[in-house]
Amino acid sequence: MSGFDPESFLQRITNQQGSTEFVAVPEGYYRAAIADLKMDVASTKDGDRNTMIATWSIDDLDGELEKMTGRSRNTVRQTFWLDLTEEGQLNMAKGRNPRLNLVREALGQNVAGRDWNPLQMLGVPADIEVTHSISDGRTFANVRQVLPVGELVK
Repeated sequence: MSGFDPESFLQRITNQQGSTEFVAVPEGYYRAAIADLKMDVASTKDGDRNTMIATWSIDDLDGELEKMTGRSRNTVRQTFWLDLTEEGQLNMAKGRNPRLNLVREALGQNVAGRDWNPLQMLGVPADIEVTHSISDGRTFANVRQVLPVGELVK
């Protein structure tokens, strides 16, 4: 147990100035696995779109990433804009869900005739490339590509 008490947390006082700097995972190539999946709905000019957000947890066996970011656990997010059928299933037609299916391919899970669901992606290692984007003056780390372990092209 962590000893965290939400009620007492809300009443704790600090007199220290907090950091406002977010240190993004540096651009580069990493071994990682999806640690969490969340579903969301994004509002766009063309209406609401269903999304799935994968949180990749990066392996940091040598501790170098922790030294750079100051965090013992470093994650990057990848958002999939989902193309669904009228029944709410993934649309597997040509040109539909290619980013998701490329990740499934890298994880060895894009196989005809084999039952699959998104939760099967959790914990499966892959090689990822992280790049940066800037929005509102903040740097965000993004997953650019996902390849099977050992196949990352630099």
